[in-house]
Amino acid sequence: MKKPINKKKLIRAAAFSLCVILLVAGWIIYSGISGSLITQDAADRFRGETGGLFGQVSAFYKAGESGTEDEIRSFRQKLSEEYVAASLEAPAGGSLFKDCYSAEGRLSVRGDRAAVELTALGVGGDWFFFHPLKLISGSYINETDLMSDGVVLDEEAAWRLFGGFDLAGLKVYINDVPYVVVGVCETEKDEATKAAYSGEPRIFMHYSALNAISETGITEYEVAGADPIGGFLKDITGKSFEKAVIVENSSRFEPGRIFKLIGDFGTRSMRKEAVAFPYWENAARYNEDRLAFVLLVIAILGVYPAVCIIVTVVRLIGIGTGSLKKRLPDLKEKISERRYDRKAGR
Repeated sequence: MKKPINKKKLIRAAAFSLCVILLVAGWIIYSGISGSLITQDAADRFRGETGGLFGQVSAFYKAGESGTEDEIRSFRQKLSEEYVAASLEAPAGGSLFKDCYSAEGRLSVRGDRAAVELTALGVGGDWFFFHPLKLISGSYINETDLMSDGVVLDEEAAWRLFGGFDLAGLKVYINDVPYVVVGVCETEKDEATKAAYSGEPRIFMHYSALNAISETGITEYEVAGADPIGGFLKDITGKSFEKAVIVENSSRFEPGRIFKLIGDFGTRSMRKEAVAFPYWENAARYNEDRLAFVLLVIAILGVYPAVCIIVTVVRLIGIGTGSLKKRLPDLKEKISERRYDRKAGR
């Protein structure tokens, strides 16, 4: 005769399995969101295969404040001195840190096809290392370029100005001054950037060139480098950029940090200083909110399996303890018999 099926146990097993499946799916979603922004993993890319602790920090100037290239150079010197004081040596032919900075403006740019109002990003340092936008053609511009008349167009600007993308060597004109197109890049396709960026066409140029046109001050600074103890890089950056809001990028999507955001729900949106964050920082904050929701769902789904496991372990301990108690008299008797046999043998 077949033993009747215990429906309660079957339901509990099904609920447990469903929760576990949803938990795995939740962590896959969490991992996908946390790794979707190319602007937040500069520390990992800079670390490469060398190992060690590396961090990434951003400084966003408050409203009405801005920085200068002299301040950036001064900070680079200070950071190098701090590394020496911490007994850190740069690898041969390398450096312990990379950095970049930028400013934003609006410019009228003329190409072969039309004249268009574009968002202009004046960039310095290794900006395209921190923002590795995929190239459609050509190359990036860099602070080490001999000339500062090179520009990079995004795909929307390239299409409006020229009606194509293979533009390396062609010229655009700003205030009738020629600038050479060295590359065309794609715009980011991830959900967070689409939500944070309105999609207006952009031109990337050397900060010195933009500043010469519109006298625009630096509005953001980013650095990725060795971080020998937790907060080392952030602390030095914060002391040097007192007029800015400091953000730790390299660990912002870790579950512990996201749980803290859940605890700060309500106060997170309260800003005590006015800061116009660039679109990539707004995209990161958008993902933080999404991750907070995913993590909350994961925590709720994890309650039932955790309770089931705890109950099972407690029951197994109880069964083992009960079995031991039942066998204890027999064990005592066997021990006594062995002692008696030893004495009799002697």
